[in-house]
Amino acid sequence: MKKIYNSGLSFFLLMCGLMISLTACSNNKGEDIPDDSDPSVSTSSDSVIVRLTPTSGVHTDQDLNGLLLGDTIYYDFRIVDTKAPKNTTYTLDFEGAGSADYHRRINQDFKLMIGKVEDGDSVKEWETINEFPYVLPSSGLYQIKYITMSDGTFIHDLKIQRRVDEKPKGKITHQPVLFNVLRVELWFEEYTYRKHGRRRYRNNFYFKVRCGEFNTDQLFNNSGLSSNERSYTYKIFYDGKVFNGTFQGNVPQYFYEDKEQHGGRPEVKNLVVSNFVLNITSADNPTPTSFQFKNLKLEKR
Repeated sequence: MKKIYNSGLSFFLLMCGLMISLTACSNNKGEDIPDDSDPSVSTSSDSVIVRLTPTSGVHTDQDLNGLLLGDTIYYDFRIVDTKAPKNTTYTLDFEGAGSADYHRRINQDFKLMIGKVEDGDSVKEWETINEFPYVLPSSGLYQIKYITMSDGTFIHDLKIQRRVDEKPKGKITHQPVLFNVLRVELWFEEYTYRKHGRRRYRNNFYFKVRCGEFNTDQLFNNSGLSSNERSYTYKIFYDGKVFNGTFQGNVPQYFYEDKEQHGGRPEVKNLVVSNFVLNITSADNPTPTSFQFKNLKLEKR
């Protein structure tokens, strides 16, 4: 993972909100993963085969390019080990567990749950993972549920290893999990002023976007060597109108004002922003990285 962190950092951080790993890789970098359908493949001493994919079916509405603080992310987590000996279990471990870097503090940055997929596509019983390593009793299809508890850039390295008679056996399979979680605030507040000797009232509308507050949360950092001349633009669809412009992370951005009136503050009847799109470009990535959020609530302040 160090190669990812140190090389092309800005590009990686921009893209990690859009990346969800679809294949597993062993600790021998560059090796092809064997086809589990091939009966000649032996897993007695090699890594087990692991596949992690965004869950489909009942969770098709989850948008991995629009994760907000408090959202839940579902993954299908399959362990394939066709030639495992008897008394085989598997450990699920977590590289750097407990570190604030890249939000690896379980039950503080995120809550993690897992369940075996039984008949059909559903999990009958979810178990909360509170510590690592966590023991899985068998291979097969599981679902993992991430519940986000903080905003920021999440870069996690799940480690899976076979155990025979409760002893580690074989190589560790690494499975990266990468995403950004944003905190989005939208609000309006009263603005009063005098015009032609009379007091006038209106509402000013603002938003603020944040993606973490630690040194490893670089998505909205536009200074230093890692920024790579990033630019940030927004497009807001609200009340039949479209507003767009530039913004900076963690800074209130004014985007709209309603009609002024005298005699009191205007009533805001529509409290929902129907669509909110953020685009990020950089010198080495002119194609925008986009985040999209729908039906966000406006707060009165």
